[in-house]
Amino acid sequence: MVDLLHEAGVTLHTGVVARVPAPGLVAFGGGEVHADRIVTLPRITGRTIKGIPAGTRWLVPIDQRCVVPSTDGRVFAAGDATDFPVKLGGIGAQQADAAAAGIAHLAGVGGRPPPFNPVVRRGPVST
Repeated sequence: MVDLLHEAGVTLHTGVVARVPAPGLVAFGGGEVHADRIVTLPRITGRTIKGIPAGTRWLVPIDQRCVVPSTDGRVFAAGDATDFPVKLGGIGAQQADAAAAGIAHLAGVGGRPPPFNPVVRRGPVST
């Protein structure tokens, strides 16, 4: 990937805290770059929730059934607030389904659900 970027004349700077003091000028770590385009990705972090363990970057840790550890199997989490590495609406919905099945099981409805098995589905393709 880095080779493809280099061949296209794109310079990649990762893991930097940058500021944009003027349009097209990016300053970081003692250097600066004049850029035609700037692409940045946010660092996703969560919020603390009283009584819920905080995982990496304050995201809520979950196990393979969307159960939050250290909660006696009675607290479930789903979606972008979890420490699951993929942040995608469809994945969050699948986690919510797994959590709902776990809650139903705790309420005595149905057997123990299978582990969460994420599937990324491709949507319709425009031509």
